[in-house]
Amino acid sequence: MKNTIFIFAILALSVFNISMQHKPFGDSPDPEMDAFIADFISAVKSKNQATIMEFMDLEYKLEQHDKLHKGNTTRFLDELFCGNIVDGTGFKCVKIKKIKDLQLAVKGDGKKNIPVVFRVFEKKIKVDVTLTIVIRVENGVRHFGIVGGVG
Repeated sequence: MKNTIFIFAILALSVFNISMQHKPFGDSPDPEMDAFIADFISAVKSKNQATIMEFMDLEYKLEQHDKLHKGNTTRFLDELFCGNIVDGTGFKCVKIKKIKDLQLAVKGDGKKNIPVVFRVFEKKIKVDVTLTIVIRVENGVRHFGIVGGVG
């Protein structure tokens, strides 16, 4: 009897573990948001600045890129990927041309502003960068845009 209970417990834990591994980003599946995040990751990996800029929130882009950085896209993107070094040794900005990989680490919850943590891989350093996905609704259609955490 004890063996049967033990085997049942192991099977239940295995099924729970498998279901958690295949869970979509976040607690409530949002395929449209997930596709936006996946496309953003692909754009960053391509290092195509024009493509990456298409993912920026329009108001954020106007204020930060156009006004503050005077249209300097390289500087704007180099300052976008800033965060805490994973091993706890400090804070770092990873220049776009030095990004080796980008992965989604955590997707938060929300209705308008979704915090998202991306793990940025440089040659020897991993940095957790928190960005926000702003959701704007126009004529019943949701539009997503990235907003950075650092100027």
